[in-house]
Amino acid sequence: MPVASILIVDDEEIIRESLRCRLGTGEYELHFATCSEAALEILGKERIDIVISDNVMPGGMVGVQFLRVVSHLHPEVVRIMLTGQGSLQTAVDAINKGEVFRFLEKPWSDQELQAVLRAACKRIPKPRGC
Repeated sequence: MPVASILIVDDEEIIRESLRCRLGTGEYELHFATCSEAALEILGKERIDIVISDNVMPGGMVGVQFLRVVSHLHPEVVRIMLTGQGSLQTAVDAINKGEVFRFLEKPWSDQELQAVLRAACKRIPKPRGC
């Protein structure tokens, strides 16, 4: 049984597939969205423990805005930003506005990502937590 349900929000298919290969070992239940609007639909239907979001995506919201909405609608969801368009201002906004747990840059280190996910699992409210 998966220890956590993760929603990955990224418009790049290669990123989604790479994360599917690295995280799709059965330890996590994975969900995918290509934009913030689709991600919000999934959040309304599924139990999601962790959101990993890019910042630059198509649609009405960038990742920081999306994570801010998630923090208001689903405060129990652990939020992680994974972006290739990182800047100091993006990181500050992600922390201050999106209340992210961690900010990671692409390309990511698989070891660092796994460590961040283990730490994120410890923040999931019981009884489902890791």
